[in-house]
Amino acid sequence: MSTMGGNGVTITLREIYDSLNGVSSSLERLEQRIIRLEEKTLIAGEADERSREALKLAEEALEKANEALTIVKEQKREKQEFKKIWISAVLTAVIPWLLSFLLALIYLVQKGGI
Repeated sequence: MSTMGGNGVTITLREIYDSLNGVSSSLERLEQRIIRLEEKTLIAGEADERSREALKLAEEALEKANEALTIVKEQKREKQEFKKIWISAVLTAVIPWLLSFLLALIYLVQKGGI
């Protein structure tokens, strides 16, 4: 910049040209940054969509796992119930046989058969 007689400032065409070149390069850098931001925003949107899908799949998997756990618990309960029924059936069959055998032994001892 050059001064002229103390009354003001004179800006040469060269200074205006250099200033405009600086503004132009700044605008280009700004445009590149905006483009990168748009790309990153797009990538973030895609990642958000994928994470939502993954969350949905995880929730479905959790629901199926809980259903499977319920089935396993029910089968375990049924197995315990079957075991109780089986033991009671065996005892129901063996107890009368043992009582009959003992009564037969008592009868034979009293009659003098043994």
